[in-house]
Amino acid sequence: MPSVKIPSAFLILLFLCGCGGSPTDLKAKEYKGRLEDRAQGLAFQCPEKWEIRENVHGHRAIGRSPRESPKDTFQENVVVSGPLTGKSAEEVLAASQAQLAKELKGYQQLSAAATQLDFVHEQHGQKLRCRQLLHPHPKGGFWIVTFSSSEAEFARWEPEFGKIWASFGAPLPAASATPTPAASPSATPAVAATPASVATPRPTLTPGASSP
Repeated sequence: MPSVKIPSAFLILLFLCGCGGSPTDLKAKEYKGRLEDRAQGLAFQCPEKWEIRENVHGHRAIGRSPRESPKDTFQENVVVSGPLTGKSAEEVLAASQAQLAKELKGYQQLSAAATQLDFVHEQHGQKLRCRQLLHPHPKGGFWIVTFSSSEAEFARWEPEFGKIWASFGAPLPAASATPTPAASPSATPAVAATPASVATPRPTLTPGASSP
């Protein structure tokens, strides 16, 4: 089983992403709505008002929603970690699951497939629900992509998370000098075929178990 060294930083990051933290490395270069990294074959699109930042607490990128009101206690987010290596997608996700189970308070697995893991846990008094999926790296290995929201709000955000996930498979547009601002996320981007250099097929996003 591969060594997946993400949990401790993941705990910090979930808190900072969700609760409006602003440490020094969250002041790194910011993108609105879309991130492209041609060298790593990574591109994804969030709603245009979301902020995306690179290289935070050892993770490749984070994207988080703006606060909807002063009473909004958690900013929905997506965290991209890796790329991580392993013999298979199943092996990488199993290793991640084992580490999360050790590190997250109140961890409970809701459902799992070969390349998708749904779980809940507690963080600073809040019950959060997360969906973790794997996206193949063109040179081998996998990005771990984790979507998080409060458990009560997950059903409302699940369609938006699906749109973001679909954008990971979209073909890269023509090269540009600067990242292209995201368009309104009203339409779901088309999902492209898996790069020829990656043998493992892309997983599909399947709905998890209903929130209690």
